[in-house]
Amino acid sequence: MDETKFWSLINEATMASMGRDDEKQELLDELQDLLEELPPEEIVGFQRIMRDLYWKAYTYNLSGAIFVILKERCDEDDFHGFRGWLISQGQQFFEQVVADPDSMAGDEQMIDDLYLPDILTLAEDAYVNATGDDMPIDYDFVEPEDLSGEPLELADLPQRLPNLCSEYFFVLQPDEEEAPAENT
Repeated sequence: MDETKFWSLINEATMASMGRDDEKQELLDELQDLLEELPPEEIVGFQRIMRDLYWKAYTYNLSGAIFVILKERCDEDDFHGFRGWLISQGQQFFEQVVADPDSMAGDEQMIDDLYLPDILTLAEDAYVNATGDDMPIDYDFVEPEDLSGEPLELADLPQRLPNLCSEYFFVLQPDEEEAPAENT
């Protein structure tokens, strides 16, 4: 499995689910069906790419962006589910937002629910369904301890994410000094 095939499967599932009543659930169902048709090693490869993209989006700036969008409702689970949703939006959108989270401002896709954690473990379920066994554990992978990029304080948000702060009416209170990454 390479990234081209990974994104192709995401796009195929997205196209098949468009216009249905519950597009998110339909996307998950379509993607799981596509994965279950693959050889086991391809399913494992899909999960590795999913994991790598998930951690690629583990950045201070993205943490700040979701903090601005969700305001005080933001926690670690929200940031987790947001990264799943971000991957589900396809390669171009994912890469654009990881490179410049402020580019989400004014985007039509930002209308509603930015939460899709189930996509992150979908390949594990597909592997079980296809093989009857649990997906092998990748013992070589070590989760990053910290967010990547330049650390971010609340006071930095209006400068780093001016468009999102403006769109979501983010106003820094004088006594707020903790980093949003501590909240996500």
